[in-house]
Amino acid sequence: MTEWFIQDGNTAKGPVSERQLVELAKSGQLTLLTYIFSPTKTKEWITAETVPALAAIINKNSSQHTRQTKNNAETSSSSSKTNPVAPTQSLNPDSGMAVLIVSIIGIFVPILPFVAWVFGNKYITNSRSKGLEPGSAGIIGRVIGIIFSILDRLAVVVAVAVVALSIYSVNQIQRLTQGDAAVTQIGTLKQASRMFKLNIGRYPASLNELVTVPP
Repeated sequence: MTEWFIQDGNTAKGPVSERQLVELAKSGQLTLLTYIFSPTKTKEWITAETVPALAAIINKNSSQHTRQTKNNAETSSSSSKTNPVAPTQSLNPDSGMAVLIVSIIGIFVPILPFVAWVFGNKYITNSRSKGLEPGSAGIIGRVIGIIFSILDRLAVVVAVAVVALSIYSVNQIQRLTQGDAAVTQIGTLKQASRMFKLNIGRYPASLNELVTVPP
């Protein structure tokens, strides 16, 4: 069996068989300029390119590697063309702090949350129309304005409902009171009619006759 040695820097590796040498060539561990030596086949160190079988294998691997590299490059180039990276937007120098301040004051002043809501919408729209990212202060101020504007409207609705319910309750009480008074008056008239009959012997012909004291 033929044995081969492979030069690796200043040292020699081996021995390896011819089959192992071919496998090294297929795996790309041998190049055309790698020095090899066989005590039975060569008298001195020779390059792998001088062995036709090894040279063919190494050239084939080199061609395949070149094609693969080219395909990878084309694929990468195609991906970069079809999927361009979106440019990042710059942050608006105006952070929208005025919107945030108005919204915070609006927590205590009813009309200001709506103002902060409107100003916040305008601030965000203007920022994006200029290709800028709106600042966090403006966004937070707009959100606070929306929340407290809704709460203010709910408070108004609740107040109106409470007032309406109070008015309805008062009217109902008045109606009940009037009804009770009418019942009491009717009872009084009945009693007076009975007394009139006992005294006169007949029922009164009219209300005036009932309330007039007989002689």
